[in-house]
Amino acid sequence: MVEIFSSVRIYDQDFPVIYKSCAKSRVIRLRYSRCGREILVTGPQSVSGSHIKVFIQKSMTWLHTHVPQPNHYKSFSSGVIFPFLGHDLTIRHHASRSSSVLKDGSLLHVMGPLEKVEALILQWIIVQTKTYFEKICSFHGPAIGVTPTDVRIRDPETRWGSCSSRGALSFSWRLALAPREVSFYVAVHELSHLKEMSHNRTFWKLVASLCPDYQRHQKWLAQEGASLHLWGRRS
Repeated sequence: MVEIFSSVRIYDQDFPVIYKSCAKSRVIRLRYSRCGREILVTGPQSVSGSHIKVFIQKSMTWLHTHVPQPNHYKSFSSGVIFPFLGHDLTIRHHASRSSSVLKDGSLLHVMGPLEKVEALILQWIIVQTKTYFEKICSFHGPAIGVTPTDVRIRDPETRWGSCSSRGALSFSWRLALAPREVSFYVAVHELSHLKEMSHNRTFWKLVASLCPDYQRHQKWLAQEGASLHLWGRRS
């Protein structure tokens, strides 16, 4: 059962608290979601709401340590250096009536009004990220006998990728900011779901056949994934 509690306030921001009960759980655990939007609490089904609220209050010190402060969020603006598919890009803005984005080596030239710089960069990242994942799927999909019906780029709050029942794969554009091998792992993960929807032994064998060190990339996402959600506005 999933229950949403009233939000907690941290650094003048409100974060919803979501409690997920599990029959096998014996203790209450709390974590800050990788998307930086929710406080996730898991525990036994028998725990009362008042007990959960007390637990959250006792965890406030931990939350203040792990939830990023507002000034830690990063915007795509002129002069900023950001990671993109394994390389660092430096943003250069050029005032112009027409809008366009051009990559030249390690420079990303953005032409257009200053107030539209971030929106133009986000549009460019989404287009480039879609092409990137399409290439991975078209090249590696046949190796395990699958072909997605579509590849979509979104900005989900709780997942890096997903596979629909119709065979469409969706990926977070923020994966373009992760190390290239990490985004490749997520692509392989979702491709494998086209053949096996469950996370069973067969599924992980499929993943390992294309990405043998997938566990290392899982660990990176668990430890560093939240940092990807500090970039840009939500699309």
